Amino acid sequence: MTETVKITYGQNWSAYNAAQDHEREHVELLLRDVCRTSVTPPHPGRGPKPILLADLVYGMATKVYTAMYELGVEPKLAEVR
Repeated sequence: MTETVKITYGQNWSAYNAAQDHEREHVELLLRDVCRTSVTPPHPGRGPKPILLADLVYGMATKVYTAMYELGVEPKLAEVR
């Protein structure tokens, strides 16, 4: 008869909690850099002005990352500009 032993590993909870506390800050810094390097294509001159590409990228990524609705994300757009 073979005995099965379950192997468990300890968790460094202080490091895990610290990473969780600062994760959003790191994501926002990375996203801000991505948005600053994005270039909006030139406007052809007809029709409404397009939304800046940086605003679109930031809004979509933030909405997916935080699972917020568009109205909850909108105030953060000012920080990117």
